[in-house]
Amino acid sequence: MNRPEIQSVSISPNPANAKTSIKIAVQVTDKVITFGKTLEYAKEIYSGQQIGVI
Repeated sequence: MNRPEIQSVSISPNPANAKTSIKIAVQVTDKVITFGKTLEYAKEIYSGQQIGVI
């Protein structure tokens, strides 16, 4: 799976004035998304219970 990553954005003319046409150029590349396995750990702790180092 890929997602777009913006490399640069430019506006011309720069600086732009009011009531004029502007050109916006965006340079984008595809970045590969890699999914990994997520590990979750849960432990129940009850009131008054003493626990050691987890």
